[in-house]
Amino acid sequence: MSLSVPHSLYNVLKAKLNSRIFSVRVGDTRSPLRSLTARAPQGSLLSALIITIYMSDVPLLSDSHTRIALYADDTTVYTYSKSSFFLCKYPQRYLDTLAAWCREWKVIINEMKSSHINFKKTYPFVGALYLH
Repeated sequence: MSLSVPHSLYNVLKAKLNSRIFSVRVGDTRSPLRSLTARAPQGSLLSALIITIYMSDVPLLSDSHTRIALYADDTTVYTYSKSSFFLCKYPQRYLDTLAAWCREWKVIINEMKSSHINFKKTYPFVGALYLH
């Protein structure tokens, strides 16, 4: 994917992301300054724009039963089916594609913030989803 970004805007974003440092203070003691080399800055006015650009080429879906919803760096994958088999098959196929995209772009998914929720009326749900 290619985005047409004015060179001056590119330079501002690059400077904003490349010149970040931090230190940790506990009581009266402060750690040495260190460079922050990854992630969009949280709380910054540019954060939403940066993450939107970064996530703009997240893989599209290949079936009509599965949907994806993105908001900043939060992603929801949802599907519907009357079949327990397809309730696992449809999203698993997409999760495999998404995992490959994450590996390529060095995106780390926080497993502690990830969940699988099943809503059902009467039929039993048997199966699990995996993010490899």
